[in-house]
Amino acid sequence: MPVNAINSYGIEQVNLKEATNKSEFSKVQSYPNDSYDFTTKTQNNGEKVSFSEGAKIIGKGFVNKVKEIAKSIIQHPIKTIGIAAGTAGAIALLPLIGISSAVGASALAVGFAGLAIGKTVSHTIKAIKHNNNGEYNNLRNDLNNIGGDCVDLAMSAPFLPKAIKTIRNNIKYGPSVGFNVELFNNIKNAKGIGAKYLELQKGNLRINYEAMSNEMGLKVKPKLVFDDKMPSDLKCFMAGEYEPTTGILKVNPKMLNKKMQILLKTNPEEILKHELTHFQQFADIARTEGVGVNGLENLITKYYTKAEAIGAIPADKAALADNLLHGDKSLFNRAFYDDIVKNTETITKGSPEATLAQSYADGLIAKVTTQIDEIKALNLGMFPTAADMKKVAEIYKKNPLEKPAFAAQDAYAASIKMRPGTIADVVMAETAATKNKKQ
Repeated sequence: MPVNAINSYGIEQVNLKEATNKSEFSKVQSYPNDSYDFTTKTQNNGEKVSFSEGAKIIGKGFVNKVKEIAKSIIQHPIKTIGIAAGTAGAIALLPLIGISSAVGASALAVGFAGLAIGKTVSHTIKAIKHNNNGEYNNLRNDLNNIGGDCVDLAMSAPFLPKAIKTIRNNIKYGPSVGFNVELFNNIKNAKGIGAKYLELQKGNLRINYEAMSNEMGLKVKPKLVFDDKMPSDLKCFMAGEYEPTTGILKVNPKMLNKKMQILLKTNPEEILKHELTHFQQFADIARTEGVGVNGLENLITKYYTKAEAIGAIPADKAALADNLLHGDKSLFNRAFYDDIVKNTETITKGSPEATLAQSYADGLIAKVTTQIDEIKALNLGMFPTAADMKKVAEIYKKNPLEKPAFAAQDAYAASIKMRPGTIADVVMAETAATKNKKQ
């Protein structure tokens, strides 16, 4: 029988009589029904992993994952663009179903964080099992994976608290979820990709406006209008405004541009918070016992009277001022303020709230009296410097109307700090899609 023959079971065997060297015996394999197995299977489990070695492996796994992400972006740009476009597109389209982009980004961040935590837990459980079983090479691989998982956690965990808060607040205060027919029609009727995207952004801000005003407990809300005629020169840029005569809250649509937000170091949501605070101030004046809607109308008329006397009526307010000072005062939105008084509690005369309301009224008049005098005293000249304009801003911000509004704006900005956005989610998606390099 040949040395390398095949038996009836299909297993290679040797003729023991003809096999004379040790290497031939190593080829012997057992028959299926034999009671003896000549083959000894051994597994190299490696030496026990020390704490310092384990820490180094985790660190190396972390570094390898970062390198793999960078490598993936460079070597697979189409995949990277696809991930970015898919993530950003999905988030941007959410307003069509009544969900803000902030909520969508937060939901994705929670998902990525959950995935990262799940992988970390899974690899940790395997590491404990392999360590207990003495399978140290497998343990090394687990530790390497844990190092990569730490990158995923580092990208997602910092955003998790604000993401959860954003989702929770939207469930409590946001509008009901459903197909937004009005927004869909606005997008359909807009001409060009840029205009359609702008309508999406407007729809998104309207959702945020609804949630914010509900959280503030407003039973009656100003009408939100996007006014592209608002001053947009960088020297005199008006991001938003609550107009107390008409009861309309206006936002400059240029504020929806990311570049403008970076330049002004603010965003449309913060502007909404600022202007809604102004709305509350004028609503409080109308709600105050002994003042009422008539008192508010007289206050605004007095403001325009003094503004006209010093030539300080802006061009965009000329029609309002003329109607209040020389017309039938029909532009004053009496019905709006009547509705506020009807649906909210009256502020008792002489109470701390009434004192605050009076300070707001004084602040409005100060804008065209004492505040003007303070600015004139700066002697700015024809070409004011940046330092001069900073002094003007300080005078403006200390006004009894503006101080609470800026405080509310700053508090809101702090509350959404570290809230995940599209860019953060794109990074998380790329991180989750990249596999860690094995040891």
